[in-house]
Amino acid sequence: MRKGVNEYPLLLAIITAVLYILSIVLGAKDVSLFVKLPEFLFGMYFIKFIKKPNLKMALISLVIVVINTLVKPDFISVVQCTYVGIASFVCLAYVSELLQFDIIQKICKVICKYSYPCFIVHHFIIYRMVEKFNLDNITMGQNYLLFACCIVVIAVFSYLLLHVNDKVVQLLKKEAK
Repeated sequence: MRKGVNEYPLLLAIITAVLYILSIVLGAKDVSLFVKLPEFLFGMYFIKFIKKPNLKMALISLVIVVINTLVKPDFISVVQCTYVGIASFVCLAYVSELLQFDIIQKICKVICKYSYPCFIVHHFIIYRMVEKFNLDNITMGQNYLLFACCIVVIAVFSYLLLHVNDKVVQLLKKEAK
């Protein structure tokens, strides 16, 4: 994907859009690779071509997130997840430029250290935990509690994944010498 972004960005965007649309038409779920690809690639394109969002991008993104929250449109959740995810990313990227303080930088450094392990485990954990509940019948308080529990479990497994991976890499390096 990196090579595609660097050498064939338009072609990769077109292929991704086609795979995304086909996945939706064929009934892919929120965790399908091809429905998550646009969000992932947006981040790569953002870093390569945009780097920092301007105020206009941030405001448009904020409007999208707010309207989606207030109106709660009733259409394909996969599509909603894509545009809300991208808009949220832009909002957060803009806000991050305003928060250039040492304490914030230290907190972000820790969060960044665990972001990839979180990315790896979060869908599986959320799916497994949420499937135990009838989400139509839980209260807002129970919803927040479930969310908090998911965050804790994701944090634990992300920590374990990172440190087990580090140990395995160290062992493989020793054997390679």
